[in-house]
Amino acid sequence: MIRSSLTALLLAASLGLAALAAGHAAQVSTPPAPGKVLRFRGAVMHQAEGSITVRSLEPNHEREVRTFSYSDRIRNHMEKILDSGGYQYGDKVEIFYTSGTTVALRIDGKPSKPKTF
Repeated sequence: MIRSSLTALLLAASLGLAALAAGHAAQVSTPPAPGKVLRFRGAVMHQAEGSITVRSLEPNHEREVRTFSYSDRIRNHMEKILDSGGYQYGDKVEIFYTSGTTVALRIDGKPSKPKTF
């Protein structure tokens, strides 16, 4: 009887440690290397003169919303797009940015025509 109790205790302890290790492993994520160019796929929520706000299109991150400012390199191009009507709500875009920043280096995606009422 003592032997079976000891075996049950050791089994429970090992299962508990295994569950703890699995939970800890799932929580650890490595951040991207500094300076690495990343891509954010999303749907436009709002575009302004100096920034664009986008909601994620990734299945597990639908509620993630980010606002990117424009790099000097694309600022004139984005102003031209805005002058011709700009990106409309729901337009799909890909924004390339450097990890750790919120500055768009490049924005791909065709703006739709503005809706007139």
